[in-house]
Amino acid sequence: QSNKKLSLDAVSSPNMIKDDSTAPQLITFREPQTNVTVILVGAMHYNPASIKLARETVDNLGSKEQLGSVIIESCDIRWNDTGVDENGLEAKFAKNFLTNEMRAAHDTSLQYSRPVILGDQRINITGSRIGEITKQAVVDLASPFNG
Repeated sequence: QSNKKLSLDAVSSPNMIKDDSTAPQLITFREPQTNVTVILVGAMHYNPASIKLARETVDNLGSKEQLGSVIIESCDIRWNDTGVDENGLEAKFAKNFLTNEMRAAHDTSLQYSRPVILGDQRINITGSRIGEITKQAVVDLASPFNG
């Protein structure tokens, strides 16, 4: 498993793939080190249009046998808090009332027996970093000529 992060350079020319037939929320590019085609789905969490776009994008690729895997913008801590267990089973409440684009992509990917990868930094790391940055901001505001 690689700890390399995708840089913004990967989504700029010449790796960008222009396709006028796709939704403006989809960015398609080739990852330069592996030459694998990547499609990023821009989404607003819990928005019905985003849920539909995520589901349809994964379904379209899966039905054409072009789906390699799905990477979800979540970490294991947040994902496990959504009611999905290690077998992909979810609480009835979560499924009925908390459907989101990540769950739609997850469920659709599993229909095609494709792997789902949690691709975000763990929330506890993000939370501690936010705390550090907030403290530094308060110090900077309290001493504007020193910060």
